[in-house]
Amino acid sequence: MTKKSRLIVFAAILLLCVGLKMYWRPAGHPPPELSVTFRGWGVNTVWPNKPAVLLEVTNPTPVAVSLSVYAVERETQAGWRLDEPALVGASLEPGAGFVLQVPVAITNAAWRIRLHCHERATGLDGLADRAKDKFEAITSNTIRTRYSGRIYYVTNEIRQQR
Repeated sequence: MTKKSRLIVFAAILLLCVGLKMYWRPAGHPPPELSVTFRGWGVNTVWPNKPAVLLEVTNPTPVAVSLSVYAVERETQAGWRLDEPALVGASLEPGAGFVLQVPVAITNAAWRIRLHCHERATGLDGLADRAKDKFEAITSNTIRTRYSGRIYYVTNEIRQQR
C-alpha cells in the first residue's frame, strides 16, 4: 500500500468515526421524549371563534423531532371520546420549544391531546438521510429534511377547568 492510499483509508476511517460519534445513540437507558406541559386556555389565533388548549412543547432529545397532533380526546361519562384532530404540526431542533395551540370545542371539560413524534435518524441511517437531503438540495434545488428515525407518541391530559 502506498503512502497516499494509506492516507485516504485513514481519512475515510476517521470521517466514519466522527460521523458515528455525532449521530450514534447509546443503548441502555430509554431515550428521552418530547415534554408537553399544559399552559392554559387561550383564544385561538389560527381557527377563529374556537377556544384553544395551550401546550408548551419542548425537545430535550439530542435529535430534531417532527410532531403533529394525532388525536384530540374529550373525557365523557362513557370514557374518552375522539374529537376531530386539529391539523397542527411542527418540527423542533434539540433544546427548542414553543407553545402549541390546539383548538377544542369547549373549555369546561378534561382533554387529552396525543402527539405523533418522528425523530431524525441517528447513526449510519442518519448519515445516509443527511447525504440524501444534501444531494436533493444540490441537484433539484429542493430543501427537505428526512425524519426516518424513532416514532413515538406523547400524551398530556388537561384536567384543569376554566
